[in-house]
Amino acid sequence: MTTSTSTCACGFTFGVADAGWSALLCPQCNTITAQQADDQLQRGYVANLWPYYPDVVVQLTGTDGNAFAVIAAVEQALRAAVGGGVADAFRDEAMKGSYDALLRTVMRWVEVH
Repeated sequence: MTTSTSTCACGFTFGVADAGWSALLCPQCNTITAQQADDQLQRGYVANLWPYYPDVVVQLTGTDGNAFAVIAAVEQALRAAVGGGVADAFRDEAMKGSYDALLRTVMRWVEVH
């Protein structure tokens, strides 16, 4: 097993052991991160088991289902909880693709109720 570093979305870098996909908790901001041993793309979730920001909860049921309204609700929640850079990154990803892709993106980033 080798050791490398992982960098969280908050910018904190910490050492990790490479052993395939391993769920990691950032010691600075407590965000769940992941790292793949073969140095592929690092993401803020592991195999769709939880969102990047599980503490950010967005109520979508019973609200306007318009794509722009959904993006705005999630972006506002992320901006308030995590910061503008994360919210901007979400918006950029959310605006690519279909409505179904948007909903998958939302569920990948935040807890949806």
